[in-house]
Amino acid sequence: MEKVREKYDVLLQDAGIALMQRRNEWKANILKAYANMLLTEVWKIDLKAVSSGTRKGTISETSCKFFISFCVHAAWVCLGDLSL
Repeated sequence: MEKVREKYDVLLQDAGIALMQRRNEWKANILKAYANMLLTEVWKIDLKAVSSGTRKGTISETSCKFFISFCVHAAWVCLGDLSL
């Protein structure tokens, strides 16, 4: 009876590990998609500024700071294992 319990404990532990790995992959993919969406928005804003003649063709410092702060927050969420 003890061997059967040990066997299923190991299987349950393996399933838990697999679930955590899938969850981390899922969170990483969501964060990548969100980062891409934000970066697209930053580029759209900057493109409008360039097309209106107010700025040259570079991403603004504010836009870069915003994107970097998002990346730092995203890493904190992943490492802190917080829900999205």
